[in-house]
Amino acid sequence: MKNFYASVDTEPIIYWVFDSAILRDAHLEYFPSQTGDTCHINVHNVTNQEAEEIFINNFIQEDCRMCVNNLEEIFTKNIFN
Repeated sequence: MKNFYASVDTEPIIYWVFDSAILRDAHLEYFPSQTGDTCHINVHNVTNQEAEEIFINNFIQEDCRMCVNNLEEIFTKNIFN
């Protein structure tokens, strides 16, 4: 991931994996990022407020992953407290 997001200077890179069913009317489009990340996903038809509500109502820390040395690992550190 560091290859695709060089401007992110902290590691590990942490991301949330979720079931797309929580997005209601939104839809996902797999579309390579400008930096070539073929796993990049665009989310369409959702406002920032809707996205915030979805996150607040559905976020589970155990669903987070981190990218360490270009490998996905389960997020184990509690950085939210």
